[in-house]
Amino acid sequence: MSELAFNRIILEKTVRILTGTVTCLLCLNLLQVLIVLKFTQKPVLLLKETGTGTVEMLDFSSYEITETILNNFVRWISSEYLSFGPDSLPGQIESIKHYLNTEPKDAILKSYEKNKKAIEAGVYFQFNLQDTEITKRSNPYQIEATGEMSIIDKNGRYKKEARIYVFDVLKVKPTPENPYGLKIISIRQKIETEGGES
Repeated sequence: MSELAFNRIILEKTVRILTGTVTCLLCLNLLQVLIVLKFTQKPVLLLKETGTGTVEMLDFSSYEITETILNNFVRWISSEYLSFGPDSLPGQIESIKHYLNTEPKDAILKSYEKNKKAIEAGVYFQFNLQDTEITKRSNPYQIEATGEMSIIDKNGRYKKEARIYVFDVLKVKPTPENPYGLKIISIRQKIETEGGES
């Protein structure tokens, strides 16, 4: 065998080895990118304030639904769902859409469309949550949020009234979009009448 043929065989083997190595490296790099993307998408953090005034992140590692988790989840959703201004509501609903069932999402957007002219004229709604109480402790959970609804129009007229909203919260399987495994299936205002509640 001539030296030229021998060199050609060595060159072909080297090219095959290098091609295999480059292919493996590309696959490893692609895998690394996928892993980085998966672990850098962080969920919304729910925080609580302790009795000493320090702020702590709620622990979802066990996916156990505790009273603290339910109360803080409802506080967060109520701040996004019940307080809004002329331009903010659609964006706020978009930010919590993975935590809302179809019914509450459609209800607030229909209400917004119905009152769009008044809202766009400069009406602001601010729900100041004062207390939450769990009234049903099995899935779906029921939490009452008590507070004051302040309504301010463009002329500076101010109206404040006490309101109670009932949140039905369903525990579902956690997903990357909803890592807490909680979904609001309905939100309704509790109306108190003279003869009782309705």
